[in-house]
This record gives sequence, structure tokens and C-alpha cells, in this order.
Amino acid sequence: MFNSVFLSIAITLVFIILLLAIMITAINDLVFTYWRSRSKELKTFLENLFFDDKHWKEIFESIKTSPFINVLKKDPKSFPGAIPAETFTTALLAHIGKNVLTIEAVKKAVEENKDSKSEFYSLLTALLSQNPTMEQLRAEIDKIYNSAMERLIGWYKRKAKIMSFVFGLIICAGLNVDMITITKNLWNNKDKAEQIASFAAAAGKYFERNDSSQVVLKSGSETLASIGVENKALTGSKIGNAVASMDTMGGNTSKTQLVRSYSILANLDIPIGWSKDNYPVNSDNCIMNFTLWLLKILGIFLTSAAVSLGAPFWFDILNKISPLKQAAGKNPTTQNSSDPNNSAGGDDSVNKK
Repeated sequence: MFNSVFLSIAITLVFIILLLAIMITAINDLVFTYWRSRSKELKTFLENLFFDDKHWKEIFESIKTSPFINVLKKDPKSFPGAIPAETFTTALLAHIGKNVLTIEAVKKAVEENKDSKSEFYSLLTALLSQNPTMEQLRAEIDKIYNSAMERLIGWYKRKAKIMSFVFGLIICAGLNVDMITITKNLWNNKDKAEQIASFAAAAGKYFERNDSSQVVLKSGSETLASIGVENKALTGSKIGNAVASMDTMGGNTSKTQLVRSYSILANLDIPIGWSKDNYPVNSDNCIMNFTLWLLKILGIFLTSAAVSLGAPFWFDILNKISPLKQAAGKNPTTQNSSDPNNSAGGDDSVNKK
């Protein structure tokens, strides 16, 4: 049941999409790092965290240069990409209390600004009306901050997903990665489909989730050196090049992940790239050519949509279907033919005759 070309094609397609998804994640990280997008978005968000009034903006200007915030900066001129709730609350209360972290100092500062008509100070007045201890006040501000960060993270994830689809569409169109064409090619070359699927199933163990829950290729020269021993079917030169692409030192930086993923993809012996053989035109019939181009566009769009689901999704899928490939290696037909009971049964039928 499992020993079929359908399984081989499915594993190969999942592996290809996983490689593309890792490339898109790396591109996202490189772009956001270059433009310091996280820092800019966090800074803008915090400027409007406690209402859009001039008093809060004045307070925030001082908080930005607080020693508690400065220690988080990679560059003195930049803003941190992330600020823990406890750090932000400490910096805020230290500024309000004029570097005195006591509840009395905070109450005195709020009392002095009770006529400011600031919504921020109105919030603090409401919190202080419950006569909290300093720890209770800190806890309440932490809750407000964490709730705001959840909204920011949600917005950031939605933006990242849109960017992933956009980058995926650009990459798939630029590299001509068309799921429909690849599937057709593998269907017409079942031995190649089997070989690439064997490689993909064996390669699955050399991916991992990092501390940020991103799926990355493991680093180290030991990565896939053993795959040639584990699977004798991987003797093709192109598959050998794919193995060599994974067997690369260089750590787990975004640039390294991008280069290694592309190298593996380029060596899988699949129809990608805008070469003469991969153009969707092979007829003088205009209607046929138009149809082929529509299928090409649809295939690229489907690939981009699949890639936008993210590397963790396809990593999990690969781990679920790869064991089926190993099970397929145990051919039940061969086992049944060598079963002595079957032989006995055959002898009985002959004797009966």
C-alpha cells in the first residue's frame, strides 16, 4: 500500500517546500535585521502604549535613554528589538519616582501631576487608589505591558506571514519552482522520484528546531556523510551533490541557512529554473501555450501558498510521512513469497491436484 510512487512524490514535494520555507525564513530574518524592523516597530508601539498624550511621550523619551534600557541595546544609537516586562516596568517607575523605587515616591509624583489631565497619570491614579504595595503596582503594570506585547506579536506574526507569502511568490517565480510541473516530472520518472524520496526521508533527521522554534539545518561536517551508507540507493551524482550541500560547516546564521537550502534544492535533479527545457511552450498552438502558461502560474502560486505555511508545519509533515518510506522498504510481497507456510499451502494445492 505504502510502497507506491504516490508516497515518493509526496515526500519529495514536502521536502522541496520545506527547503523553500527555510529559505524564506532566512530572507525574512535578513530583511528585518537589515531594516531593524523589530526595533522600529517596538519603539513606535511603546510611544503609544499608555495613550497618545504629550505627557506619556515626554516620559517615554526619558525611558529610552534609561540605564535599564541601554543595557539591552546592541548599538548605542539603536533601540532594542525586545524588552522584558520587568525591565520596562522598572525603567518606568524609576523615572516617575525620580530614581527612587518606592511606592511613596510614585504616589508623590502622581500627586504632583494630578492636574495635568494626562490619561497616563489618570491610569496610575486608578491603580494607586487600591493602596497597592510596590510589588503589586509592578505586577499590574507588567500585565498591561504583556497584554500590549501580545497584540504587537500578533500583528507582527500576521505581517511576517504576509511577507513570507510575498517573498515565497518572488522566490518561486524567480526560480520557477512549479509544484504541478515537478509532480508531472516525478510521475514520469518514478526511479528518480524514489531516489529523491529516499534522500528526503533520510535527510529529515538533520533538521531541527532552534531556540526561536524555527526549523534549521544542523551544522557540522557529520550531517549527511552517513546517508550514503544508510541508503545504498543514493548513488546518483546529483543526489551526491545534494548530500555535499548539507554537509557544510558555517553555523546556523540566516545567510548560511539560505545558501545551504538553495544548494540542496538546486542539486535535487528537479525541473526548476528558467532554462529552455522548462518554459511552458512546446507547441505552435496559441491556445495550448496559453493553457500551459496558466498551469505554470497556478503551479507557482500553489507552491508559494504552501511555503507560506512555514517550515515548522512542513517539518512536522515530513517527520510523519518519512516512517512510511522506511516501512515501504520492508516489502511484504517478498516476505510472503518466502513464508514456509505459503510454500506448504502451495504443496497442498499441488497434492490435491
